[in-house]
Amino acid sequence: MKLSEALSQRSDLNKRIAEVTQRMVDNAKVQEGTTPAEDCATLLGRLEEMASQLQRLMAQINKTNLATNLSNGKSLTDSIAERDILLVRIGYHRKLADAGVIKQSVQTRTEVRFVPQVDVTKLRETCDELSKAHRILDLQIQAANYTTEVIAD
Repeated sequence: MKLSEALSQRSDLNKRIAEVTQRMVDNAKVQEGTTPAEDCATLLGRLEEMASQLQRLMAQINKTNLATNLSNGKSLTDSIAERDILLVRIGYHRKLADAGVIKQSVQTRTEVRFVPQVDVTKLRETCDELSKAHRILDLQIQAANYTTEVIAD
């Protein structure tokens, strides 16, 4: 199985666990004299099975990510962390740039005037550079996901 398929299965399992959990919660109590639509014990058993499957799958994905190197020599694990932090960096640079933009308003002599304390242009350029690095790294990660076989237990 390719890593991309394992990631898709992990996502599906997470969604199914959330759905069955909600069904279990919905049936945890009923009005006296009625029966629940589904048996909570059965649903709990199904959840335990799915949780075990998810644990095995996550372990396989993590082992594969650690053992797989991209063309830049970094492990897939390190590259995923780098990609995620690039998004964080893009986010705070963008927020700071947005906060530094002076909004045009009609001003009178008594109104407070604001002046930017940051170089908005430079921050936007940094966002563009970080976004480009993120796109490139994400493409490398996606390529690895589609070509790498998952390490079996």
